[in-house]
Amino acid sequence: MKMQRTMSAGVGTGVRTWGAGSAAGVMAVLLAAGGAWAVDEPATAPTLTEFGTISGSTFSATPSATNIPGCSAAQGSRDVWIRLTSPATASIIVGLCATTTSWDSVVQVFASETETSEPGAMIACSNGGCISEAGHASVRVDVEAGKNYLIRVVGATTAANGGFFLSVGPGVLNEPLVRAEGTDAIIGQISDALGLGWVTVNNEVIRSFAWGTRTWNVGNRPMRWTSSTSDHPVIGTNLYRVTGNKFEQIGAGWVKHGFAVANGTFDAGFGTCTISGASGTLGINGSQSRLGPRFDLNPTTGAFNAGWTSLVPPIVTGQSTALDRRLQVRNSDLSVPGASYIAECFVFAPDDSLWGNSRNNFSARRISTFPASSTGSQAVGLVGDTYRASALELWAAENPTTVRMSRVDIHERTTTFNDTWVPWVPGNTTIATRTPTPVTRQQWTRFVGTSAVTNNGNGTWTYEYALKNVNSDRAVSQIVFGPLGGTISGAELSLPAYHSGDRTRNAPWQVVTGASAKGGAMFMAEQASESVTLPAPIGPVTFQPNNLMFGMTSSYRFTSTQPPMTGNVRFRLARPAAGPEGYQGEWLTLTGLHVPQRNVADLAGPNQSAGPDGERTADDVIVFLGAYFAGDLPTADVAGANQSSTPDNQLTADDIIVYLNAFFS
Repeated sequence: MKMQRTMSAGVGTGVRTWGAGSAAGVMAVLLAAGGAWAVDEPATAPTLTEFGTISGSTFSATPSATNIPGCSAAQGSRDVWIRLTSPATASIIVGLCATTTSWDSVVQVFASETETSEPGAMIACSNGGCISEAGHASVRVDVEAGKNYLIRVVGATTAANGGFFLSVGPGVLNEPLVRAEGTDAIIGQISDALGLGWVTVNNEVIRSFAWGTRTWNVGNRPMRWTSSTSDHPVIGTNLYRVTGNKFEQIGAGWVKHGFAVANGTFDAGFGTCTISGASGTLGINGSQSRLGPRFDLNPTTGAFNAGWTSLVPPIVTGQSTALDRRLQVRNSDLSVPGASYIAECFVFAPDDSLWGNSRNNFSARRISTFPASSTGSQAVGLVGDTYRASALELWAAENPTTVRMSRVDIHERTTTFNDTWVPWVPGNTTIATRTPTPVTRQQWTRFVGTSAVTNNGNGTWTYEYALKNVNSDRAVSQIVFGPLGGTISGAELSLPAYHSGDRTRNAPWQVVTGASAKGGAMFMAEQASESVTLPAPIGPVTFQPNNLMFGMTSSYRFTSTQPPMTGNVRFRLARPAAGPEGYQGEWLTLTGLHVPQRNVADLAGPNQSAGPDGERTADDVIVFLGAYFAGDLPTADVAGANQSSTPDNQLTADDIIVYLNAFFS
């Protein structure tokens, strides 16, 4: 089939149209992220170099010369291909969840040695994946920056063909649930939501809310759930606002201590609850007497103080009756024109954390309406499915053409404990205890970052970032953007306030730009505690530094005179490793995000002043070598092993080689 190409003007977006000279041979492909289009032979599949969403059709395609079986792909079925040169190392979704697909589709992903080679080993395959839509095919796959992959969309039968929207990039989908080893607690559903009143505080109207949840245990061991002990889960709530490219957390509540569980099958998609503790309906998280402070919870281990009620002041009548401990939001944050809102819940449990299964504990759901009345309990409108991922990941998944997402996982510690249960297997209606058997598991924690850029049309670009601490007790004390290109202005950040005596400071982070930030932007929490006197019977206590705690998301923004390129952002951990086996460093890197354009070699101005000046001189070399030998990772870590372009949080000869190559190139 002869092809010809026409391309529209523009940077990063475009329409690619292929034609065969007749109506029957036309296949239009909309590429939202730019850079590639789908054809029906792998050898001629052009390359996608950015993540995005593609619309296409297999209706007029032809079967590949050689069928590649897998996930029920039929011999002789029509197929289309697209090649991906991954712009970042990431866990991505390749699939058809973006819209209803009425035909039985299969998605396959193959390794490809070069930009022109045929498919290599199949590394991912799916005939399903979007459990809310029959016929959808979506799969998660790990890709590496600069590596080549071939993606095939094909019918499960020879009669299966039609249009599709293929999303390629970091994102979220409700993947088929698979029993994890051990206990694995997740929020299966955000079932309902309530507004619980509002109060004027210091001339600002503050509102309170609660989200109802259903907790699932998708592991193969029971989950302990005993009230008034440290052997039960806790459930927390957050609220987010999206305005254009700006993603912000605007509210946070305390954590609800689970006190009872009603085993049963409440939700479709996972089957019948057959083992003790496998599922429960928890209802609205608005009962203030069961709400405990976040500072008392270690999310890495799931541990908390069994006597947590002695750590917080009593609830008194009046203002605190409506607001105390609940998810609190300023009313002005709910009336922003054009904004949309996302509810988020999380669950942590000692069993879940011991088994190393605490990175999948967040779920999110869109909000359609808030109650207008301030009296009594009023329903909040929820819309769409509950996505078993954080609100930040949900937003990134829904906007793959504008939002880039990066995850960082670190090994916190290794723990040995006794397993007292026989693993559950399908078909069993109960599970039995056994002689305690030592089990060694690793505990991992996760951070998620995003970026989005707005072209202001006046020679400047506004950069929006968000950083979520998913489950790390080490917290975040600093985030560094730079050294960057151009002039930086308007740097600011947002983070919701802690409240009701939760012992974390609300002091604003320090913001530094320009020469003091080595030409970039730095945001730093104050590493100071604060003495506070709480109402009786608590009395004097110490509030901890205002680091980015687990479950919280901080948003950062600034304006630059430079357009975006793909780069890295660094952040610093506030606390040391939880154990000798865990990651001992303090700096982590988010790769593949938007950053203002700059030359790696341009680090300084005249007389070794901080910040790029658009020139490469001996001053740049002096500043680099000074940073290298001083152990300054944000400045001198420019490479990974074998001179790769991805920093690896350590300084080696590879960094010197990459820097000097950039300087002399």
